[in-house]
Amino acid sequence: MCGYCIEYNFLTLVKTNHQCIFQFENCQPDDETIIPDDIYFNYYIQEFENLSEVLKITSKFDRFKSCFYFILSRLIEENVQNGFDASLVDLIDTLFNFKSIEIINILFRDSYRDEYLKERNGYYNNQLLFNLYDHRLYTDEKVWHKFVSDKNFLMSRCTEILRFYYEWLFGSEDFIKSHRVDYYLLILNVFLALAYLSHCDTESEIINKIALNAPPFAPGPYAEELWIQRKAFLHCVKRYGVEFITQNYKQYIRPELIYYALLKLQINYEHLDQLKNLLKDDLEVFSFGMAPKEVLELIADLSSQSV
Repeated sequence: MCGYCIEYNFLTLVKTNHQCIFQFENCQPDDETIIPDDIYFNYYIQEFENLSEVLKITSKFDRFKSCFYFILSRLIEENVQNGFDASLVDLIDTLFNFKSIEIINILFRDSYRDEYLKERNGYYNNQLLFNLYDHRLYTDEKVWHKFVSDKNFLMSRCTEILRFYYEWLFGSEDFIKSHRVDYYLLILNVFLALAYLSHCDTESEIINKIALNAPPFAPGPYAEELWIQRKAFLHCVKRYGVEFITQNYKQYIRPELIYYALLKLQINYEHLDQLKNLLKDDLEVFSFGMAPKEVLELIADLSSQSV
């Protein structure tokens, strides 16, 4: 299955228990709340709010190494939004019986990285991207604070990173060939940029564009590009309200994104009614994944709880 199909399946699987789908505190390894499948498990890592609980459940299912890039993305986001937190690195050390700095060093040490880049014929020739392979950013509070100290510079660079990502995603074949890039480093940079600009609550046209435009290809099973789009979409709905959906709906918003926002945010009855009126005329519209009627069913459930 492609990333679109897996995203759709994940959202519909958790819909029946949408009040607690991101609550792992009482989960046991055989608990049906968690789907112990590699593909779906990564979606839990992506979406659960509390990173400490993400680490604990990852330990229970012994999935740290397979989820490492997802956890690193979450760690970047956590440090941006809530400040550097050494306790998260300590928790990794405790749960996984090895020093997190060791795995970061193993994966990102200079000799390994140099060999990796050499094999890819200079993919890392883009000076725009931050070197988020530097383990000190995650283990040394002084290094992190220095990194985020110049707000104006960081806001400008983060905007450039998102523009580059958008062009890389939707640009011509010639652009992609002339801007070869280490994919995972790009994804880490995009998460940094999204988290930082969202945290600053800045007006950002490029975040809006990412939120409203789905990748023009079938993403892989872990669908990092769809994760990024969901993050951008959620930021926009938080910042602009339901009006972001109603004002942009006609240019086509994937039903999965509206469904996702409904699961993640507290939306009042009046706004739920606006969304219902928006979607009810599109019941017969063909949709590759989620159909508008499925979003309407969730709206009906939420509305009944709001009364």
